[in-house]
Amino acid sequence: MRELKGECGNRPANNRGLAPGVRAALVMIIAATMPLTLAACAASPEQEKEVNAAAACHLAAKKAALSESSVERVGPWTFNDMGETGWIVQKFDSQNVFGATVTAEYNCEFNYATEQVVAFSIEYDS
Repeated sequence: MRELKGECGNRPANNRGLAPGVRAALVMIIAATMPLTLAACAASPEQEKEVNAAAACHLAAKKAALSESSVERVGPWTFNDMGETGWIVQKFDSQNVFGATVTAEYNCEFNYATEQVVAFSIEYDS
């Protein structure tokens, strides 16, 4: 288990509407079969939706990349709650086949009920 304290995704916990002094923790438990379960990051059900969507979408980006270990988020993500699904837009850096770092952006739709990514696309910077 890996625990990241003080942040939810790329954003500091104190910018996520948490009361001063509240310790937020993002706990990621990655099973051998790769389902991702998140707990204890959100201060509200709405924030929990965002965190779960962001984590699932980031995992999808890692699986789509040539080198999973080279995928690094660039800046904060953008989240849009669409009712039954949530959209995440995130810039990231990864390595191409030549080992050069390339910047790209993914658009990802996450279904809250099924906890599945239902749409995913990557656009690379020119």
